[in-house]
This record gives sequence, structure tokens and C-alpha cells, in this order.
Amino acid sequence: MKSSNYTVVFASDDRGVAQLGVAMYSLFTKASNATTYRVYVLSSGISGANVKRLNELAIDKYSRHSIAFIDVSDLTATCSLQVKERGPVTIWTHVFIPNQLPEHERFGLYCNIDALVCCDLKELYETLLQGKSTGVVLEPASHKGSHFNERLGMLLDLDVFRKQDLTRKILQYAEEYSDTRTCTDQDALNGALCHNIQPMHPKWNWHDGLTRLTLRRCSKSPMNGGATLEDSVDSALRPGVLYNQGPNMPWR
Repeated sequence: MKSSNYTVVFASDDRGVAQLGVAMYSLFTKASNATTYRVYVLSSGISGANVKRLNELAIDKYSRHSIAFIDVSDLTATCSLQVKERGPVTIWTHVFIPNQLPEHERFGLYCNIDALVCCDLKELYETLLQGKSTGVVLEPASHKGSHFNERLGMLLDLDVFRKQDLTRKILQYAEEYSDTRTCTDQDALNGALCHNIQPMHPKWNWHDGLTRLTLRRCSKSPMNGGATLEDSVDSALRPGVLYNQGPNMPWR
């Protein structure tokens, strides 16, 4: 059986360690025997004790997977970022993934720490990005059908990001529209990458609220964000990744 190696990136501080541990454990337990994950954690002050606890997830029968921690605590000092208690530095770190990861990493999935992986991610990684930098699930409430919430996951072509210098363009957008942005990093990513995204199946970004929305929909009504009713039902019955199942974000 041919082995497949995939890169997954999380970002957290000490407040999100419990959720991060659940996300990583679900990732490892749902991996097929042919799948190996390289996990990078962009850490903003995760303690040594918690690093040790998280590393213990990749032992014994999960030892084929690897976990590496990258300290990003100084990002606020090197870049002008809008950082608040409800929006800590960890919500900006995905912008810097192409710069923080080793050059040999060419493709990766950014996953929020409140993710629950429900299946092997081979199918997700085989999504064709058609030359775009980023694969995302569009927001169902997006009236124009093009808005995405990057905190719930992005499939990144790191080569495209680097060649087009998209990190710099995202930061430029964030600075230029700093007075009008309401969702900090999310607005900057949607603005800078609006012509550089490839929609993905909604099952890779699902939660129970979308199941309730699907049950209320007319069978002839297309879901905002481009998902058909059939895709929505499939996602509700067989989700690939569940997000944000609790009432609060991990950093609140």
C-alpha cells in the first residue's frame, strides 16, 4: 500500500491547548494506515509542559506522525497587527504559514483548533485548486457566494503563496483598510484573496448549525455559498471536518 504524507498546520496559545489536543487526536485516530501527517503548531507561548503533553499524542501506534512547534510569539513586534484579547496573535498566524514553514513544504492544510476530524483527509488533499492559492468552503450566509471564514480551514498551495507574495499583499490590505475592517484577519484575507480561492465541498467545514439550516431549506432552493442541497445533506450525514461545535471560541 502506497504511503501518503500530508501537512497540517494549527495555531494556538496556552488557552487553546485542550481543544488543540482533541483536534490532533481526532486527526491521528481517523488516519488510514497509509496516511502520515506532519503537524506544525504555530505557538504563541505554549508552555513547555503543554508541549510535552501534546507531543505524547504522536507515540506508540501513532508514532508515524510528527509534531513540530514553531514559536510565533514575536509576530506582533515585527508586523503591525490588530491584536486584541478576543483576537489574539494566533488568529493572524495562518497569514504567515508560507514564511514560517520550511521551504520544502509546498502544500498544507490550515486547521482551526476547534476542529474535529471525522475521516482520513486524503480526499481533501486531492482537491484540485486550479492554480489558485487557497481552497476554502464558502460561507453559507455569503450573499455574493464568495466569502469564506479562514479560521475554519484553508487548503494552501504554498508555492503559489510564495511566488505571488500573498502574505505581503494580505498585510497591505489589512493596513489600507484598518479603519473599516470589522473581522480583522478575516476581512484582510477575503479582500486580498478574493480572486485566488477555489471552493471546496462543504463537508470539510461543517457544524450542527448548518445541519439545522439544511433541514429548513426548500428542496429547490440552492444554498448560498454555492452548495447544493444534495451536498449539504451529504455533509450533514458524512462530515469530513466538524468545527465550532461549542457556544464559544476557544480564546474567549
